[in-house]
Amino acid sequence: MSTFAAHLLAFAGAAFLLAIAPGPATAVLLRQTIRHGRARGFATVAGIESGVFFWAVMAASWLGSNRDTNSDFPSADHVSASP
Repeated sequence: MSTFAAHLLAFAGAAFLLAIAPGPATAVLLRQTIRHGRARGFATVAGIESGVFFWAVMAASWLGSNRDTNSDFPSADHVSASP
């Protein structure tokens, strides 16, 4: 196995473990569902996921709008790993 493949496999494993780990949204969802019932739990999921969707749209629109401009923030084309 090449070094790149080994690093990619290690990264994928770490990313998977982080993705399945419960976070603050899970705690809020459980609290709302236990205290107020299933309907409030579904409403909580809808609120959390709409927030994630809004964040994704804003992040994508910033990357799209910043792509060809001269600004203080680097676009994805100008970022490199070397110092």
